[in-house]
Amino acid sequence: MLHGKPYTAQSGYRRLQLLGLAERKSRPSSKHPDKEKLFWSLTEKGLQFGKNLTDPNNPRQTQPHFYDSLFPRLLSVMMNGIAA
Repeated sequence: MLHGKPYTAQSGYRRLQLLGLAERKSRPSSKHPDKEKLFWSLTEKGLQFGKNLTDPNNPRQTQPHFYDSLFPRLLSVMMNGIAA
């Protein structure tokens, strides 16, 4: 559960994807060139709730960072299914 709501991190990202606020991206694996690594990124629409930071473990991908002050509004959007 995330902030007392019925979302795990993965189910929350899937919900954000359905609402058009996040997207799944990929990059080639550095250890296995024939495979891809998946990561989450905020869409242009999702950037109203946070920003995409460069992943410190891999500069070729991002990781979403949500603004604490807007998280209650984001959670409301997620629960009500209405994309802002």
